[in-house]
Amino acid sequence: MGGAVSQKYSLEAVFEVWNDTTGERVQVGADRDGVDLVEIRSLASDAAFTGSVMLTDEQVPLVIDALTRYMAWKNEANRQRKNLSDGKTKT
Repeated sequence: MGGAVSQKYSLEAVFEVWNDTTGERVQVGADRDGVDLVEIRSLASDAAFTGSVMLTDEQVPLVIDALTRYMAWKNEANRQRKNLSDGKTKT
């Protein structure tokens, strides 16, 4: 008989954000190429890959900050639009 067969295993931690209505999802985890990047992957409802963004560890907090600031700006713009449509001039 031959010698012991050695197999390599790895553990992958992936976080998913699901659209519970459509089944589409976004995955966040280690890049699939193994170059120590963070990858954000988009998958369609049939699990077909639709795109990804790769980030260095240094970029991650900057992107988080940019997303947070964008959402604050968007929410404020929506609030102002609503006030205008309701006839309010001062906020």
